[in-house]
Amino acid sequence: MKRTLKTIIHFSLLGSILGLMLFLITPISNFGFIFMMISLMLGQFTGLFLYLQESNITKTAFFKILLFGLLVFIIGNLFKIQHWKGSSLVLLCSLLIISISYFIRFLKKRNKTFIDYTKVIWLILAVVGYYFRIMHWIYADLFMYSSFGIFWLGLLYMIFIDFSARKKVF
Repeated sequence: MKRTLKTIIHFSLLGSILGLMLFLITPISNFGFIFMMISLMLGQFTGLFLYLQESNITKTAFFKILLFGLLVFIIGNLFKIQHWKGSSLVLLCSLLIISISYFIRFLKKRNKTFIDYTKVIWLILAVVGYYFRIMHWIYADLFMYSSFGIFWLGLLYMIFIDFSARKKVF
């Protein structure tokens, strides 16, 4: 399973580089940019599954809190789609639940690695970027693209450096 996820991540990285090259060659068409973003999103979702496989968060109480936060997040997005009042407050509460619970888990963790730091920074940037995006505030793209970069930095570190170090140890 891990090998399949790593292969998907490799192909999504290659697809994003190909999309960037297409975008630079033909700047009139948005096909290259769309191809690049779809590849990055596919890699990010696959990377999330890989992070969950490597982590032991699913065995803790924080995972239940995160699932509750995700449930409230989905409800808040449905409120936002319907343009109901209070949707921004529900989304803010859900994002705060997710961020604070994961940050507390990070603080309680004894042995922190580079990947743990990148996950926390990624989560904070993604949450702030998403809230800026739904509120139509400026600098939303800056936060979102920064979160992309931090996520991929941690993911590539985990795939190429951390996995190879584990193979040498065992």
